[in-house]
Amino acid sequence: MPLEWSEVEAFARKRTRVPADAFAAFTIKNALQRVEREGDLWGGACWKPARLEPAIGKAQSLWR
Repeated sequence: MPLEWSEVEAFARKRTRVPADAFAAFTIKNALQRVEREGDLWGGACWKPARLEPAIGKAQSLWR
């Protein structure tokens, strides 16, 4: 799930004191609600479209 850098930094500052349930805010079950609330944080990332087939073929050849 995309996070704001401020959220990542907040967890990094508290890493020894983060309650286990704090991570419940970032699950696949509530991802859609978060995107609806926060917007698509990766929407403006200027991703370059890529095909997966070449990567899958290379991975398969390495695992044989």
